[in-house]
Amino acid sequence: MGREDVIIATSKPVSFVRPPQLLSTPQKQAPSFDMSQPQFFERKPSSLMQRKSPPPPFLSLADLTQTDDAEREEEACKTKAFVYLADITSSTDASRHSKIPPIIHQTSKSRCLTKLFAKVSKKWRDLDGYKYYLHDDNAVMKLLLSDQAAYDFPLLHQLVTANCLPHGTLKADIWRYLILWFYGGLYADIDSQPTALFNTTQPILTANDDGWFLVEQFHVLSQYVMAVSPRHPLMWYALHHALLKVAIQMDTGRVNAALVTGPHALHRAYQDFRRDAGANVDPQGPGYKPVWAGTFQGTNQRSITVVGKGEWEGQYVTREMMDLSLKKKQYAKMNMTSFRDDKDRRSGKSCLSAFFQYQENH
Repeated sequence: MGREDVIIATSKPVSFVRPPQLLSTPQKQAPSFDMSQPQFFERKPSSLMQRKSPPPPFLSLADLTQTDDAEREEEACKTKAFVYLADITSSTDASRHSKIPPIIHQTSKSRCLTKLFAKVSKKWRDLDGYKYYLHDDNAVMKLLLSDQAAYDFPLLHQLVTANCLPHGTLKADIWRYLILWFYGGLYADIDSQPTALFNTTQPILTANDDGWFLVEQFHVLSQYVMAVSPRHPLMWYALHHALLKVAIQMDTGRVNAALVTGPHALHRAYQDFRRDAGANVDPQGPGYKPVWAGTFQGTNQRSITVVGKGEWEGQYVTREMMDLSLKKKQYAKMNMTSFRDDKDRRSGKSCLSAFFQYQENH
């Protein structure tokens, strides 16, 4: 699937160009994450548009995920016989150094999970040496509408405020790229679970990994689990491919997330990432197997490590711990919707039309 250029009428011209800092500056090594030091992230502009203003304050993960009344929410969970999941903000290995921060990110509508979903998530929460953050809907929207997101990705703020992202699946796709862009770490779907091979005496993620993915069943990079260092260019590309595709949708209520913001957006990003290092990656589709195991160089000599085989997708991470029927019943109890049912709410309005009307009224 090709990439389209999008030009949106604003006060400043916008076009799809690679940011100069990704291509024309000297190579920078991915930062090493030191759990004993304060947050180290260096903020620099990374946008399709030039800016002169300084970057806004950077939200900590605790700021993003904090709940106004955790005790009341926890009690409400208990009355429904649900399990309240709190963050795990201390690590069992405070001296650990790695390019990818040892942080696990998951998202759910709220912190109240059914006992079955809580049991599935527990495997991630119990991994040695990792912090764990659960991002509910409020935390997701807090990041999508944050000043730091608007600074790095102005189009994102415009699309969210114009209601071009009505589906939870679209928001979740874009959010996972965004959370990994800013903070790094490992993202995993809430219904996935690491296998015994994932965190043995020789962990599958190593200290030198700059990015880490599985080979998905369709022989593309896994999106249901992925790990990168902060400000990895692959996430920059994935965000922009997703946002530009959203911007040209003809009906904001009828969007196929897999094609627009999901695995296809990530694969188009991977093609750009590898092309910057002089490599051509086959398209995603029948007859192609464009991704295989290995370590691959991309933009500015940054890299990703890919493990596994598409035919053995569950070797390191079980993608779905429940069959579809059971999962939908569990989702319904938590007032959630499967991505398979979250794509057909016809609005009769294109995203550009929604954006224009919002701009006119504000």
